[in-house]
Amino acid sequence: MNNFTRILLVLASFPIFFGCTVQKKKSEVSAVKKFYHNTTARYNGYFNADVLLTESLATIEDSYVDNYNKILSLYPWMDAENVDGQKGALDEAAKKVSVVVNLHRVSDWTDDSYLLLGKTQFIKKSYEDAQQTFEFMQAEFSPSEVAKKNKKDAQEAKKKKRKKASPSKRKKKPSPSSKPKKKKKKKPASPNSSKKKKKKKSVKRPNPYGKKKKRKPSPSKKSSTKKSNEKDKVADPEPKEEKTKESKPSTSKKETEEKKKKDEEPSAYEIEEAQKRANHRPVWQDGRLWLAKTYIQREMWSEAAYILESLSNDPRTFREIKKELSKTQAQYFISQREYGNAIEHLEKTISLSKERQEKARLNYILGQIQQRLDNTSQAVAYFQETQKLSNDYDLAFSAKLQQEQSGMLSGEKTAEQTLKSLGRMLKDDKNLDYKDQIYFAMGKIALDQPDDPAAIQFFKQSLNAGSTNPYQQAESYLALAYLYNDDEDFVNAKNYFDSTLTVLPKTDERYENVTAYQTNLKDIAKNIETIRLQDSLLRISLMSKEERRTVAYKIKKERDSLALAKATSTINRSRNVPAPTSTRRGPSVAPSTFFAYNDRSMKKGRRDFERKYGDRALEDNWRRSQRVNASQTELLDIATTVEEKELTVEEIDKLLRDVPGSPQEVKKAEGKIIDAMFTLGSLYRDRLERNDLSAEILEQLADRFPTNKHEVESWYMMYLAYDDMGKTPRRDYWKNRLQENYANSLFAQSIGDPDFLAKAQKKKNEISNYYNDTYALFAANKYSQVSERLMDANTRFPKKHDLSAKFALLNAMTLGNIQGKEAYVSALKDLIAKYPNTEEQIRSREILRLLGEGKVAGVQNKTLASTGSNSAFNKNAAEVHYFIVALKDPDLKLSEAKTRISNYHSEFHKLDRLRISNIYLGADTSTPILVIRRFKNEGKAMEYYEGVERNRGIYLEGVESFETFALSQSNYRQVLKQKSLVAYKEFFQSNYLE
Repeated sequence: MNNFTRILLVLASFPIFFGCTVQKKKSEVSAVKKFYHNTTARYNGYFNADVLLTESLATIEDSYVDNYNKILSLYPWMDAENVDGQKGALDEAAKKVSVVVNLHRVSDWTDDSYLLLGKTQFIKKSYEDAQQTFEFMQAEFSPSEVAKKNKKDAQEAKKKKRKKASPSKRKKKPSPSSKPKKKKKKKPASPNSSKKKKKKKSVKRPNPYGKKKKRKPSPSKKSSTKKSNEKDKVADPEPKEEKTKESKPSTSKKETEEKKKKDEEPSAYEIEEAQKRANHRPVWQDGRLWLAKTYIQREMWSEAAYILESLSNDPRTFREIKKELSKTQAQYFISQREYGNAIEHLEKTISLSKERQEKARLNYILGQIQQRLDNTSQAVAYFQETQKLSNDYDLAFSAKLQQEQSGMLSGEKTAEQTLKSLGRMLKDDKNLDYKDQIYFAMGKIALDQPDDPAAIQFFKQSLNAGSTNPYQQAESYLALAYLYNDDEDFVNAKNYFDSTLTVLPKTDERYENVTAYQTNLKDIAKNIETIRLQDSLLRISLMSKEERRTVAYKIKKERDSLALAKATSTINRSRNVPAPTSTRRGPSVAPSTFFAYNDRSMKKGRRDFERKYGDRALEDNWRRSQRVNASQTELLDIATTVEEKELTVEEIDKLLRDVPGSPQEVKKAEGKIIDAMFTLGSLYRDRLERNDLSAEILEQLADRFPTNKHEVESWYMMYLAYDDMGKTPRRDYWKNRLQENYANSLFAQSIGDPDFLAKAQKKKNEISNYYNDTYALFAANKYSQVSERLMDANTRFPKKHDLSAKFALLNAMTLGNIQGKEAYVSALKDLIAKYPNTEEQIRSREILRLLGEGKVAGVQNKTLASTGSNSAFNKNAAEVHYFIVALKDPDLKLSEAKTRISNYHSEFHKLDRLRISNIYLGADTSTPILVIRRFKNEGKAMEYYEGVERNRGIYLEGVESFETFALSQSNYRQVLKQKSLVAYKEFFQSNYLE
C-alpha cells in the first residue's frame, strides 16, 4: 500500500515540475506541461473570474427596473445607470485573468482571458479600454494569425530537431585516417533480402522520365495478369477519351489549390463539435461580437456594421454566436432609431432562442416597435404572444395594457370600450400595485379625444395612486407639465417640470429638454407669483375688519390642510412599503420555490393582510385594533387645528402681516408689481419667443402704471414685438410715442438710425481692445504706462460701461505695485462699494483676505483681472488631470477623510492606483484640500467625478459639506499660485460641467 501511495505522489508531482518553467511557445511545450497549464488556467484563474463576472451581471440585472413607457432594453444590465457597486468584483475578475495571461500564456485559455477582461471593462462602462482590449484580441487571435504562428513554430521545431540530430550522426561516421574496426562475421544474406534492399533504394531514386517502370509479373501470376490486362484493354478506351475531353478546359494551378483548400476546410459544425470534444472553443468570434457592441456604445456605426455583416455572411460562424449576433444587429438598428430594420433580426433571435421569458421580452419589444411604426394591428398580435409566454406578471400586465391601447388605435375598439376595459383592470386585486399605470393609460386615451381636463384628472390620479415606480411618476409629471405649458399656466407647468427632474434619469434623452423648460419657466413663474401675491395683498388692504378676519381664516385653513396632506404622505412613505423589485433572475440561478422569493406571492399576501388588518406599520402590538401611535396623534392634532374657527386678533395680524398698511408700503408693493410685469415682458420675448404674451403684459403695464420707471424700455420692447408679429399699426403707435417723448434716448435713436446698433457695438469693441492692451502692459510690469492709459480711459470713454469694474480692479492692482499696500487696500474697498454684485467685487474681497497676512498680493493676483481671452486657466483635455476635494466640515479629521476615500477606491477603483495627498491654500488651515492623482486625461478624471457625484454618501460617508473639482496639472499649479479656488470654481463650472 505504501509503495502504491508513493507512486501516486510521484505521478502527481510530474505536472508541477514540468509546468513551473519559463514561458515557452506552444510548440515547445510537452503534452504534460500543456495539460498542466490548461487545467490550472481554466479551473483556477479563469473559472473564478467567470464566476465573479456572472454574479456581477446577475446583481446588476436584478437591480434594474424596466421602464415600460419606452422601448425595453435588449440588454438590461447594459442600461443600468450605476454599476459602481460591482466595480470591486469586476476589478478582481480582471486581476485573475491577467494572472492567467501572464503565467499560463501557452494554455488554450489565453484568448478567453482577454475576452473576459474586455467584458469587465465594458460592464464598467469603460468603453475606450474595452475597445482597445477587443481590438488587440482580434489582431492577436485571428485564425490566420494563429495559423501563421503555428506554421512558424512547427518549422522552428523541425530545425531544432535537425540540429540536435546532426551532431550524433557525425559521431557515428568513422574518420578516413582511422582503421576500420573488426566486425563479427555475419551470416550470408539470402537473395530475397538483397532484392528488398535494392527495391528500397530504387524507390528513393528519382525517375528522370516522370513515370514508374512496370515490373514484369512473376511466372506464377503471368496468366492471371494477362487476363486482367485484356479486360482492361476492352473496358478502358471510352473512359480515357472522356477524361481527355474533361481536361481540355484546364484551370490554373492557383485556382485548383484554392478549391482544394476550401474543400479540405472543415465546416463550422465540424469545428464546433471537434472543439466541444476537446472542451474548448476559440472565442475569436465572441471577441468580434463584443467589439461590435463596444462600437455601438461609442456610436461608431460604420465599424460596428462591418463586423456584424462579416460575421453574418461567414458560413463558419458558430451556432452559439448566431443567436447573439442577430440580437446585437437588432440593438445596432434600435440604437439609431431605425426600428423597421430591427424587426427582422428580432424575429430571428426569437426563432433561435430556447428561453421562454426571453422570447416574451423580445415579442414585447417587437410590439413597441410596431406601435412606433403605426402598425397597431401587428402590435396587438405581438403583445398577445407576450402574455402567452411571460411568467413575469409585470411584463404580462404591461403587454395587456399596451394591447388595449393598440386595439383602440387600430379601430378594433372605441375609446369608451377601452376605458371600460381599463376600468375593469382597476377593480382586479392583482392590479392593485399597477393603478398608476392604468390611470396614465386612461389619461393618454383622453388626450387622443382630445379632452384635456379629463386627461389632467387621470394623470393626477396616477400620481395619487401611491406608486413607488419612478419611471411612471416621471411620465405622469411630464405629461401634466406639457399640458399646463400648452394652456399657458406657467406656474403649474414649472412646478411639474421641477417634479419631473427629481425622478427623471439623467440618461433619459428628454432630460436636457425638460431642464431647458424648467430653466426658462423658473423666473417667469416667480414673477407671475409676485404679481399675484402683491395684487392679493393690495386687495386685502382695502377690506374691512370682518372681511379680513374671513380671509385670515381661509388662509389658516388652507395652510393646515396642506400640513395635514404633507404629514399624511410623509407617514405613508415611512411605512414598510416594499420597493419595486425585479422578478428577473440571473441566467445561472434556478427559480426558487421559497414563497418569499416569489414577488407575486408577496404582493398577494400583503393585500390579504391589508384587507383584514388595514395598512399597519411593522411594530409591537400590531394586532391591537384600539391603539393610537405617534403618527396618528400627529394627524389628530393637525385635523383638530383645521376644525378650529375662532381666531384671535394676534393670529389675524400674524397671518396678514405682509398686507400693506401705509401709503409707503402700498407704493412699495406697486413697485414690485411694476418690476415683475416688465421682467415678464422681457422673458416672454427672449426665453419663450412669445411676442404676443410680451406685448400683452407690457400693454397692461403701460395702462395700469403710466410714467413708470421702465416706460422707455417697455415701449421699445412693444415696438419690437409688434414689428416681429407684423402688426404695423401698433408698431407705429409705439414708435411715434418714443420719438415724441424720448427723442434723445438710445432706443429712439436706434429706431431712427439703422446703423446705430452697429456703431454702439463698435464702441464696445474699442473699449474691450483698449482694456486688453492695457492689461498686457500690466502683465509686462510696465505700471507707469498702465497708469497713464487708465487716466486716459476716464476721459476717453463714458463713466459707466460694461468693463468699468475690470478697469477699476486693474487700477487698484497698479496702485498697489506703484504706491504700496495702503493705496491698494483703499482702491479695493472703493471698488467693493462702487460695483456690488460683480465678479470683481468677489475677487477684491478675496484679495483683501490675503492681504490680511501682511503681504502685497498685487503681482501674485494679477491674473484675476484678466478677461475671458486672457484667463489664467486653460482647458487641455489630453493633459494629465488631478481631482480636488475641498473639505468644509471642521469636525472631520483629515486622517478619517483619507481613510474613507481609500475605502472607496478599494471598492470602485481597485486597479487605478490612485494616490491621496493633502494641501492648504494660503494660511487658511481650517479647510484642508485633498488631492487625488493621477488621471490620464480629462475623460478619466470626469468619469471619476461622475462616480463620486453618484455615490456621495459612500465617498465620504456621513459628510455632506465638501466640494469636488477635476483640474489639469497646469491649472493645479495656477490654483497653488493664486492660493484660492474661487476663480477656478467658475472655470470648472463653465468648461467642464456646462
